[in-house]
Amino acid sequence: MHKDDNPKDTIYESPQSYIRPFVFDAEVTRVFTDMINRSVPGYQTVLEILGVITREHAIPGSRLYDLGCSRGSSSLAIYNNIIVADAQLVSVDSSAAMVKAAKKLFVSTSNDILVEILCQDIRETTLQAASLICLNLTLQFIPASERLPLIKKCYKALLPGGVIVLFEKVVSSGIQQETIRNELHHAFKRANGYSGLEISQKRAALEETLIPETEQQHIDRLRLAGFGTIEQFFHCLNFSAFMAIKE
Repeated sequence: MHKDDNPKDTIYESPQSYIRPFVFDAEVTRVFTDMINRSVPGYQTVLEILGVITREHAIPGSRLYDLGCSRGSSSLAIYNNIIVADAQLVSVDSSAAMVKAAKKLFVSTSNDILVEILCQDIRETTLQAASLICLNLTLQFIPASERLPLIKKCYKALLPGGVIVLFEKVVSSGIQQETIRNELHHAFKRANGYSGLEISQKRAALEETLIPETEQQHIDRLRLAGFGTIEQFFHCLNFSAFMAIKE
């Protein structure tokens, strides 16, 4: 990737008198790759495992969904690992800027896999005949009361043997552990070049839009939706990834 395609995130570099709620607009879209890589420990590892899960669980003739696809990094990880015939990738995001960037990412792809990139609210997306549904740092932005209905919708759409993959920011059930995780996460960001001001201002912007839950809440919700086999395949600081299989 050319350097100009991955500009540095400087959104919160200067003091702001008013910090508006975080939105996935054109400004965030432009620096999103740098923002994620400098803010989320293990992000590239999760994408690699997503590719492995795709190779293991994609079913011929099925659909694979990336719900909340942002710029398309997780979509590309799925796409590059589809080795079955007649599969279709459907990527969805409500941000027009993100969808535009995701479409650009797939301009030069040459596989025979059908790719559809939609600009819509994932809660309104029709899901069917799916072998994989990915929500990559997505569920945390959905209102808490609407998360179980969405996961139930995913479960219903999956074929037997299909999987859902969740990657989420999580909170600890214990105050001391949560403090340690947050301190280390902030140190991780500082080590990647973010200042204390940037960390503080972004945290304020996300306060009302990103609502994290505990790992147990995610596991309990997956079970309520019908999933029996649930594996937490990644955890680092306050980020965790899960896969659940429809029997």
